[in-house]
Amino acid sequence: MTHSLKHYGIVKYHPSMTHWSAEEAYAWDENQVRAGIAIETLMDRAGKQIARVLSNHYDKAAPFVVFAGKGNNGGDGIVASRYLVSLGYKVRLICLYPIEECSTLVQTQLELWHGMGYQSELCSDALEISDEGVVIDAILGIGMKGALRQKERSCLDLIHQTESTIWSIDVPSGSGTKNVIKASYLISIQAPKVVCKDTVSLSHYVVSIL
Repeated sequence: MTHSLKHYGIVKYHPSMTHWSAEEAYAWDENQVRAGIAIETLMDRAGKQIARVLSNHYDKAAPFVVFAGKGNNGGDGIVASRYLVSLGYKVRLICLYPIEECSTLVQTQLELWHGMGYQSELCSDALEISDEGVVIDAILGIGMKGALRQKERSCLDLIHQTESTIWSIDVPSGSGTKNVIKASYLISIQAPKVVCKDTVSLSHYVVSIL
């Protein structure tokens, strides 16, 4: 890994690192907000760090296909898309849900994306993905509870059909289910998560957003 990534608070994962549960991750976010850091700022920092990792791995010829869910994980992916575009990369943004069904944070990020003149698509069975692209899984994060929705299962199945390299954000979508994304790379936000403790086969980065 280059010195420049370390300079920005981006390190390779090590099993000795403290792993956070979902509750601990939410508590950390809440503590930052109480300290005066807006949740929008934290999301922007996360997306910027994700883009830094990806741009360190790929030159401008690599097109990115970003799958974004309706919660914070999707918001991180949309912010990363914006930063990647600003660096000169081609980004195809695919959303699982229409904007009105997304969280307020995600709606804001989508409005910024569209305001820059860029388009987004809705995931559907008719969607085609080129194997030449790099897939970014920003669909489901630590907030996933219960069974996957049909739309989520269909989208994960679609991603599994591609031979593209897959990067997951914070946790592979579908963790804890048989549909879990089989990512090659993982980017954890602030700390690795307990649910990913056994995913030792992944090339894994941990990024600071402070």
